[in-house]
Amino acid sequence: MNAPAPAITLPDWTDANQRLLVAEFVRLKAMLRGEDDAMAREQVEQCRMLLDEPTAIDRLAERFGLSGFERELLLLAAGVEMDAELAALCASAGNGQRPWASLGLALAVLPEPHWSALTPARPLRQWRLIETADEAALVTARLRIDERVLHYLAGVNYLDPRLQPLLRRIAEPVSMAETQQATAEAIAAALEQEDSPLPVLQLWGSDVHGKRDIAAWAAARLGLRLYAIACEDIPANPHELEALAVLWEREATLLDCTLLVECADAAPGAAVQRFIERVGGLALLALREPVALARRDLRFRVDKPERRDQLSLWEQALGSTSASLGRA
Repeated sequence: MNAPAPAITLPDWTDANQRLLVAEFVRLKAMLRGEDDAMAREQVEQCRMLLDEPTAIDRLAERFGLSGFERELLLLAAGVEMDAELAALCASAGNGQRPWASLGLALAVLPEPHWSALTPARPLRQWRLIETADEAALVTARLRIDERVLHYLAGVNYLDPRLQPLLRRIAEPVSMAETQQATAEAIAAALEQEDSPLPVLQLWGSDVHGKRDIAAWAAARLGLRLYAIACEDIPANPHELEALAVLWEREATLLDCTLLVECADAAPGAAVQRFIERVGGLALLALREPVALARRDLRFRVDKPERRDQLSLWEQALGSTSASLGRA
């Protein structure tokens, strides 16, 4: 009797993603040397076959709408940071320039080049995936990949450190009052019927904690993490506000998350309204009373639960505590 064939164990996503990234760098090095890159392309496809989910570069290219040339340019900028040989090849291919990626080099070497790739309106610079050094000529300026994006391509995904002081993660609640559960389910059902662009959700009323719980529950049902920011942490300066909005929208895309803007009893100021109307994707506004917005919105009232609902929540909490003590 023949022995059973050994099971094939596929590498985990992080390992397989990094293998593909290395293969992509090998392909780029072949192009920089002027060699046939057919074998390198075949290796890239073999690495891709080991993945049951998209690679980080493919996911990023799809979500931000990168052209083929822009995808290659981003890989080149990542490669000079992660592969010393590729950086040296950039120097030699650029007639002695320093070991970095530049638009001029990319236009000369990469397929399907287009000058518009580095205009502020295109994704690479619009979403700050790549930054250009302060030089007179754009064509020779050093192209530096954003550190957050570099780590994302390597398979390491985390909240941008520049946002960490401003945001806090809101966990999905273990239990909610019946009225709050009904509101959360109504929000999730309403959003499932919506097309892009999504409306702003205004959660208004007296229950501060209830708004967080409802927002976190609804976000989780949509496969999103929820982060919250206080109204007072949104800058009034237009340039700072725009920078925050861009950074947040990029994070929302990379992390699959949404934002709850929390206001206290005071009505949100002009800067908060500009911000909530500026950011794309799903955004929620928690406040005492609803406000008129230029952007389309849906409004849900969230008041403190009635005494009967509060007693039910306490009983659930006490039951969970008793069960935990019993297991201990």
